[in-house]
Amino acid sequence: MSNRKKVLRDHVKAIIVFFILCVLTLCFAAALPERYACAAEGESYANGSLNKDGKLKLAITVEKSELDEELQDGEAFKAYVNTIVKFINSSSKDNDMVVLKGIGESASSYKVSVATRRLNSNFAGLGDFGWSPLYKFIAPESDTYMRLALMAAGNLRCTLAKPFDGIAGQVQIEAGADKNEVYIKPVDVAANREITVEEFSAAGGAASKKHYITSFRIPDVRSISKVTVKLPGKVKFISSECVKVLSSDTVEIVPVTLKANVNRQEYVLDENGEPVKDASGVTVTRPVVERDKEISCLFGYVAYEHSPDYALIAVLCVLGAGLVVFVVLGFVKHWFAKFFGIAPKLKIQEQGEEDNEGTR
Repeated sequence: MSNRKKVLRDHVKAIIVFFILCVLTLCFAAALPERYACAAEGESYANGSLNKDGKLKLAITVEKSELDEELQDGEAFKAYVNTIVKFINSSSKDNDMVVLKGIGESASSYKVSVATRRLNSNFAGLGDFGWSPLYKFIAPESDTYMRLALMAAGNLRCTLAKPFDGIAGQVQIEAGADKNEVYIKPVDVAANREITVEEFSAAGGAASKKHYITSFRIPDVRSISKVTVKLPGKVKFISSECVKVLSSDTVEIVPVTLKANVNRQEYVLDENGEPVKDASGVTVTRPVVERDKEISCLFGYVAYEHSPDYALIAVLCVLGAGLVVFVVLGFVKHWFAKFFGIAPKLKIQEQGEEDNEGTR
């Protein structure tokens, strides 16, 4: 066998080995589990992940001991969750703003798995969400810039929709030191310090288009003690309230207590504790107003830089390696000889090499 053929075959073997390693790496990366900090026993919490399209997957663990007695029954709890999901979707005029993926039950808790549309969609009844490129969100002429400026100054005034037992309600959060003396300012994670909204805007304007921000104002999260979210990139900025950095791509969101006026409806019950219905069969409700009620809320934001898509890179490596293998084998096996019109030359060259070997 000629030296040229040996070299080509050695190269082919090396490329095939590289190709196998790429495949194994891709499979191993896809099988790696996501790790989250566990909540202390007796706490309700949520773990989730945000993808590059701004869509959220969330698994919410709710302790039965923190629910009303009637919701500790599995069927009643499932009916309640389905009512809430249906309310959010109907209020948003869509059927997949929130998709219920499943409800699991253990002796002490329920686990509710949901997926959402992109977080800049209109999630009526869930509060207020935002998701966009950072430079747009923090541009001085934007409404969201003004919101962040007001939050940094301690003005959290807003009215947010909130369902109560599947009936539409409102939570009104007021401004002023006598109500809510909470200042939500931007924090530069790398520098580990609070910055002004103007500095945040300048940094956002200079950032690449790979930088994104998600914001949230969610009223009355009840017994949820924390939400852990894995982001599709490295955390760059967070709000000074509600958000803690756990790792380069994972944050923990914890509630802040705020005073609010809660406007809701409650069912009118008869002497047997059953809901009263009118002549047309509609359940009767009455308005309830709770003033200066202390509630747990999630108010804040997280800005991050998209990480390279390592799975895509691995796929491209595999495809590239496969193409190289195909090309090299094509020349070794003379698959392309006829196409390039070099078959006669190769045959003459091979015959000459065999003759030379025979005379040695």
